[in-house]
Formats: sequence, structure tokens, C-alpha cells
Amino acid sequence: MSQDRASWDDRTYSLLLDLIIKQRDLCHWNSTGPTSLGWSNVVREFNEATNLGYNKKTCQNKYNELKHLYFNWRDGQTHTGLGHDPLTGEVTADPEWYGASPGVLTTRISLIFFVAIRFLLTQY
Repeated sequence: MSQDRASWDDRTYSLLLDLIIKQRDLCHWNSTGPTSLGWSNVVREFNEATNLGYNKKTCQNKYNELKHLYFNWRDGQTHTGLGHDPLTGEVTADPEWYGASPGVLTTRISLIFFVAIRFLLTQY
């Protein structure tokens, strides 16, 4: 992988989460996520599909970031302006909430990814 930052789009998010879900289904899972074998499989299959050359740490960091965003969104649902836009399917918040909560939910991300994260975080 080059020294540049990893570039993620909806396709790569989706692929990463699908591969992680596959490892969970194969029981390569522990209390915090995929096992070492699971991560090795995820990274290998991810790079075969994308030719991006990302390493294990890059994929783990992205997964942890998505979990963090999910938890912040889930916990922020009590705020009346936080939820999802039914037209776009993206997580939304009113601009005042974004400004008052720096670093909490700074990106707009598709709700479909939160559904996948929620699935990964639920117990069997």
C-alpha cells in the first residue's frame, strides 16, 4: 500500500462488511470481532477483490471507525434531530447538533452500513 491515506467508498465499505459477516458466519469470531484467522481471510479476500493492497491494520481501523459511528448514532437517537433520511437512506442530524458534538458524527454514512454493523454486534 502506498503512503497515502486509504480511500473508502460505498463499494469498499460494503465489501469489507460482507467479508466480516462471512467470517462471523464461519465462526472466526471472538468478543471484539474477527479472530486473527478471520482478519487474515478478510484482508486477503478484500485485496483480491479490490487490488488496493490494504493491510490488516487499515481494515481493522475502518471496522472500528464504523462501529464507533454506529454507537454514536444509536446512542444519539434520543436527540430529536438525529436519525435517518428516508429518501436518501443516510444518517442525518440537524446542523446545530453537528456543531455541538464535534467528532461524534462527522460523516454522513449510509444507514445500510449501520444495519450491517448492528448485525455484527448482536449475539448469536
